[in-house]
Amino acid sequence: MIVKIGNKFTDSKDEPIMIILSNEEKVLIASMGEQTKFCSYALNEIDSADKMREFMKDEEEVKEGYFQNGVSWLEYEFTKILAMNSPLYPEEAKELVEFFKSKNKLSIAKAIFDERGYSDLLAYKMIISKA
Repeated sequence: MIVKIGNKFTDSKDEPIMIILSNEEKVLIASMGEQTKFCSYALNEIDSADKMREFMKDEEEVKEGYFQNGVSWLEYEFTKILAMNSPLYPEEAKELVEFFKSKNKLSIAKAIFDERGYSDLLAYKMIISKA
């Protein structure tokens, strides 16, 4: 089973997953037929059918779209996370990710951001800029 929360995909092969369903959700899932995706969201979070279709793409569909444009999954995911969880605008996040990629430090930079946050990521950038 794969679960998508926000922009993060988690596979139960890699990490335990538990889903707690309301009685209404159980009824909806029971009547899904051939469908393989179920989405639950706050009404104020997804305000158009296009946004819903974009969110409902699975990891392979998302990866395929970005790989076709020459962007790795790590670049895509890190750029998106930076844009959502830092003071950076999307274009600035993309530039920062490209900087770390050019230094072959993209995986390390993402791990620092995930564990320590934006300020430590900037400190790391300064360190490798001087090297």
